[in-house]
Amino acid sequence: MRCLRSIAATTVAASLLAACGGGHKKSELGHEPTPRPTRPGQVVVIGGDPDAAGARSGAYAVDVRLPSNGGLAYDAAKHIVYFNLLSGRPDDALVGGIGPDGRLVTRVVPAQADQLAFHGGDLWPMSSHDGLRLDRVNTETGQARTYLKWQAGARDGIRVRDVSGGTTSADEADRLARYWQGSVFTVLNDGRAVVANRRGELFLVPAEGTLQAWAPKGFADALTKASGGADFGPTAVTADGLHGLVVLGRRGLIRVSDDGVTSAVAFPKSVWSLPPWTAVTDIGDGTLLLLGGIKAPEFMQARPVLVRPDGALESLKLGGYTSCGRFDGSMNYVAGGNPGGIVRLADGTFVASDIDCRRIYRFRLPEGLSGTPLR
Repeated sequence: MRCLRSIAATTVAASLLAACGGGHKKSELGHEPTPRPTRPGQVVVIGGDPDAAGARSGAYAVDVRLPSNGGLAYDAAKHIVYFNLLSGRPDDALVGGIGPDGRLVTRVVPAQADQLAFHGGDLWPMSSHDGLRLDRVNTETGQARTYLKWQAGARDGIRVRDVSGGTTSADEADRLARYWQGSVFTVLNDGRAVVANRRGELFLVPAEGTLQAWAPKGFADALTKASGGADFGPTAVTADGLHGLVVLGRRGLIRVSDDGVTSAVAFPKSVWSLPPWTAVTDIGDGTLLLLGGIKAPEFMQARPVLVRPDGALESLKLGGYTSCGRFDGSMNYVAGGNPGGIVRLADGTFVASDIDCRRIYRFRLPEGLSGTPLR
């Protein structure tokens, strides 16, 4: 076992001595509690044992079951990976976190969510399954604020402003109400929360109960190109670069750069009828990695894709679909999983969750990653 370098925030000196002085730690079941990939193409499990008992705060994350319905975020300052955690109790909404010491921490949130973002010490859980709810929870104090709370079919609950800040008409509000369900969101690096509705239209969250239309330069044309003549159907949205944004849809994606320039990539018609990609991240050079696109039992094939800065799409061969049985450390588990989200860490590794296998992976991409043109 290699020398451990992960340090618990509350026991810095002791952890340094244990990590570098030969005092190897083990989890309760004998696993390494803070595994990290050491070579390109390697995948390690940092949380989740499908055969173990339920999650317990303070236990090592590799020793417990971590059921989730999606959402993944990263606190870069404290090196904590957060994810929505299904507790099995309807009145107990939780977010789980894996700290640098490998132990699980839990945070109580106002409502169960399936999306998650983190910024400046705050967790932002959101759900859009049967309405639209967005909360903000401070991880130090536990103080929570509800920004959006709307039930599907309701005619009110959200105040909508136009791009200039004026109140929209009643007709426009009614039109928009048809598209809140199925929205996705993220928090930009400047702290602004942004929501993409089912049509792909963007809205900032300037105040509680309020959405304001946001139309970066060229966005309307980009949306037309990326939607393929249908509702955009966003499946994921992520902050990109310093201030930019990537919105992933069923038939294409939209990028808003930090200087306000908007561009779009249209996917080929050959993929329109297939399950959509549901997770996206920048791999560090402006190239995007798309994961997902598997829906059992209709379609069981791994479909990871690269989107180059010029819009070219490359299909990757990182292994086929893999069941949730014995884990072998290969890229199959990332490429063929049902991702609840993916984040890139400062050291160039990535963390991705797998909803179906109830695991959270950390991995390094293979060197010289490339694929064949997606037709």
